[in-house]
Amino acid sequence: MKYFKSGLWFVVLWLAAGIAIADIDDRKVIFNMGDKEYPPYMFFDENGNANGIMYDVLQAFANKQGYMVVPVKMSKKRVRVSLEHGKLDATPRAIEWEANPNRYVFTSPIILQRDVLFSLLSQPVDFSRVEELKTHTIILRKGYIYPTLADLVDNKLIQVMYTNSEENMLNMLRYERAKAAVISEFVGLWLIKQQKAKGIFYVSKGAIDEVAYRIMFTKPWAEFVQLFNQELVSMKKEGRVVKIVNKYIGM
Repeated sequence: MKYFKSGLWFVVLWLAAGIAIADIDDRKVIFNMGDKEYPPYMFFDENGNANGIMYDVLQAFANKQGYMVVPVKMSKKRVRVSLEHGKLDATPRAIEWEANPNRYVFTSPIILQRDVLFSLLSQPVDFSRVEELKTHTIILRKGYIYPTLADLVDNKLIQVMYTNSEENMLNMLRYERAKAAVISEFVGLWLIKQQKAKGIFYVSKGAIDEVAYRIMFTKPWAEFVQLFNQELVSMKKEGRVVKIVNKYIGM
């Protein structure tokens, strides 16, 4: 009976390893684009084609290695289960956002995601410390968390307005309903490019918050991630990452 149990465990482990190898050997990376579009990081265009900084960087490396990136739309609730059951290989993520980072393999930082202040160029708002914002009315995204502003907001030391999209934030600034809006830098610049609004807004040099944006893979992809990280160094040195970024936010 003991032999049967140990033999059974060997078969289970062998099958599990076989599944992991098969997942990689099919030369496909199933990549989560999110259920809600998040341009310019990842989104689908009007023709249904995958786009975005994170997608393009991954695809550039994958194509070079003979892999195909399969973009899928998946809700946050489904991501965890799909990763655990091999239905999903990778998703954009910062290590700081993951409750169990040791269960996954992360790429090196692809870009720095910065939450900055957007304001009118005619009334620019900048800061070196968040306490300097006490006299301003700031627009925040409804449902988002802003740890560095929490004390100021909770103690009502700054006036806050909420809205449900970054596009609304920029429109509210145009109508001077607030002094500044906290927006992810690349998201704001992408919207300005889409709206052909160059020369209207000012982007603060200081950041409310910033985090290294990476791609999180399941453990069987550890070797792939190691090779990706090596290529990423070259992509940055050669300006290929900057070129991808400018494709979406360059004016």
